[in-house]
Amino acid sequence: MLSGRVAGFNVDVGDGLTLHVTRSGTGPPILFLHGFTGLAATWTDLVGRLENRYSCIGIDLPGHGLSSSPENSVRFALSQTANDLAHVLEVLGIDKAAIIGYSLGGRTALRFALEHPERVAALVLEGTSGGIADSRQREVRRESDDALARMIETEGVEAFVNYWENLPIWESQKSLAE
Repeated sequence: MLSGRVAGFNVDVGDGLTLHVTRSGTGPPILFLHGFTGLAATWTDLVGRLENRYSCIGIDLPGHGLSSSPENSVRFALSQTANDLAHVLEVLGIDKAAIIGYSLGGRTALRFALEHPERVAALVLEGTSGGIADSRQREVRRESDDALARMIETEGVEAFVNYWENLPIWESQKSLAE
C-alpha cells in the first residue's frame, strides 16, 4: 500500500489458500477490502492519509493481487471469505476493526458483519448493496453475472477489464485520471 512503511506477508487460511496482507500505521485498526479485479493497493491514497492515526490493514481477496486463487470454487463464497478474514484478524491479534469495503469488498464486509458482528467496530460501504429483493430482477442480474463470468473464462481477465472500464457509468471518472 505504501512504500517503505508497509509490512506485506501472506496468511495461510486453510485448504491451500493464502491471503496477502499489508499493514501500516498504528492505532485503532481499519480493514480495507477492494472491489472485483482490484487489490489492497487500491486504497493507497486513503491509507496514506490515515496511517498516522490508524493501523491500516489491506487484504487482497481470494484470486486477486498476491493472494492465491482457490482451486475449489466454494472457497470464493462470501461466508467462507468472511471466516478467512476473521482468521487473518486472529493472526494479527485484532479483536475488532472498522471495515471499509468497495463493491465486492463491501459485500464481503457485509457478510463479515453478519457472521462476526462482535468483530466490527464500524462499517463503511461504497458501491455496495445488500442484494436485490425482487426475484425477477435478481434472476436478470444472475444471468448478466453468468454472462460476464463466461466472458472472463473465454476471453480472459484483460478483455473483461477493458470492457468494464469502458462502460458508460465510468465516463465521468475518466477525466480524473488525466
